[in-house]
Amino acid sequence: IKWNIYLQKGDQSSVMANRKLHGIVVNYQDLSTESDEENYCNVLNRCRDRHYAKMKEKSKLENILKRNVNNWNNMLLITDCTGSMEPYGAETVLGWLLKLKKNKIKQFSFFNDGDGMAQKDKKIGEVGGVHLVDEINNVQDFINTIRITTILGYGNADEPENDAEAILTSINQTSGFEDVVLIADNNSSVRDKELFEEIMHPVHVILCGVDNDSIEIHKDYILLAYLTNGSIHTVNNDYLNIKSPNTLSK
Repeated sequence: IKWNIYLQKGDQSSVMANRKLHGIVVNYQDLSTESDEENYCNVLNRCRDRHYAKMKEKSKLENILKRNVNNWNNMLLITDCTGSMEPYGAETVLGWLLKLKKNKIKQFSFFNDGDGMAQKDKKIGEVGGVHLVDEINNVQDFINTIRITTILGYGNADEPENDAEAILTSINQTSGFEDVVLIADNNSSVRDKELFEEIMHPVHVILCGVDNDSIEIHKDYILLAYLTNGSIHTVNNDYLNIKSPNTLSK
């Protein structure tokens, strides 16, 4: 399926913008052969399987948060919104967090490793693509920020992410927070590890993609938690006392 995304940015008022088309246009065409029909059915089955997998991963992420949320207050919650994070259903889980008491969430921040920036142009600390929610009690603003961050990050095919820049940018643009929580993908490395020592707040790292004890936790996130005197949280374990920059022990 080929998708074309059009962003209408010319209008300066909501009145004019509301007159434009907003939504999805779907064009159908007949399947010409039985083999095409069989292939289409196979595609639908694969999509269904991915949907179930997404719901399963979402529940794992939700369990980590529920287990720890009472230990954190006035959270600055920073979330990787690159394509690799899509299966974990972070949007739904963070929406659940909006229902908590107001002293639990101070700000949401989302990052995508650069708003359409080419890999060759990415410089440490200058990648961008960090978006904070303007009004965290406005559910639509919250949803729009996630979607815009994700859309603007389409095309970032390289594996490392700008986690440290996202943390520093979010801290500098937020006041009154207590705990910094990062939701990250264990399968992605950190592009800007050299910035870790500039982070002056403990970072609690929630790692997606670690659903059993046999999966190795990425050393970049161990180093982040170690240098900031933070912690690491997976589906099965909470590592609250990081004694080494390279390895974890229960």
